Amino acid sequence: MNVAVTRAAEGFARRAFSAADLRRMIDAGILGEDERVELVEGELVMMPSKGYAHELVKNALNLAIARILPDHLNLGVEMTLQFSDDTILEPDIVVFERAGLIRSEENFSHLGPRAVRLAIEVA
Repeated sequence: MNVAVTRAAEGFARRAFSAADLRRMIDAGILGEDERVELVEGELVMMPSKGYAHELVKNALNLAIARILPDHLNLGVEMTLQFSDDTILEPDIVVFERAGLIRSEENFSHLGPRAVRLAIEVA
């Protein structure tokens, strides 16, 4: 899918988006559920495609962490997490308290206070 992107001129005002705005864009079909986009402090950021090395490292980390994870913790791979009203990220791997996973008002996964134990972004 081709998506038009721009680079805003520095110094000019930008419109800040919220998690509710992002959910409405998905529901309206402006953004697809499977599009690689993150909301970072109110700005929509298109995420690049993942290459072979990225997948190799992510899978090795996933396997290593899963083997040693205690029962009270859970392992999420590429979970869409709402950290605040203006920040939704998709870390490659996240380790969190099982009881900490909740649904946000915008229907994204949200982790309660102090639930995240480890978040990994493979670059």
